Amino acid sequence: MKKLFFFLLLATAFSVRAQPYPSKPIKIIIPFPPGNTTDIMTRLIGPKIAERLGQQIVVE
Repeated sequence: MKKLFFFLLLATAFSVRAQPYPSKPIKIIIPFPPGNTTDIMTRLIGPKIAERLGQQIVVE
């Protein structure tokens, strides 16, 4: 019983210290030239992901 209490106490201590994720804008870096299919698709999908996550997304 003491071990269970200890682990529950330990688990709650970590959740209290948790920071909101992410605290900065998310950067998606495309390793291909601009205008490539990957670049276009990422720029189309980026705003939808930003809306769902509630965070700013920067596509570079």
